[in-house]
Amino acid sequence: MVQGIERGVYVVDKIQFNQVIEEFIKVNNLMTHIQKRPIRITNDLKLSTSMIHLIDVIGNYPETSITELADRLGVTKGAVSQQIPTLEKMNLISISQKKGNKKTKLVSLTKYGRKVYESHNYLHEELYSSINEALESFSPDQISTIKQILEKVSYTINEYQVSLTRKED
Repeated sequence: MVQGIERGVYVVDKIQFNQVIEEFIKVNNLMTHIQKRPIRITNDLKLSTSMIHLIDVIGNYPETSITELADRLGVTKGAVSQQIPTLEKMNLISISQKKGNKKTKLVSLTKYGRKVYESHNYLHEELYSSINEALESFSPDQISTIKQILEKVSYTINEYQVSLTRKED
């Protein structure tokens, strides 16, 4: 159930709600399209967007477990685990064991992985700068509200997906 909606009873104006949903779907479609296209990092290195985002999270949180990476990305452990061997073969990441826990693998960037991470951040600077400029017209309270809305939408979509998965079992 979408938060704020109870069996067709809309807390917000239905037209406004539909407009918000349409904009969300546009953003989602753009992100999906971007995720499918490989990005050239160097002349001899192309990576999928999902791999680049994984490298980004590893760069932001060194020596992180696969479970933590999956949580931060909002994907399954399996989705992260499938990419780990490829990134390791490309010498972008290294794997170590957590001290006192042989089951938990910790993932870190190699020197080469750090260069890819920095290149990715450079590529995003222009995009993030544009988004930041667009957000400058909003107050800190409004930006906080936007963040809360996105968190609630994300949570609701995740709960909906979980409920669909349960129905399939």
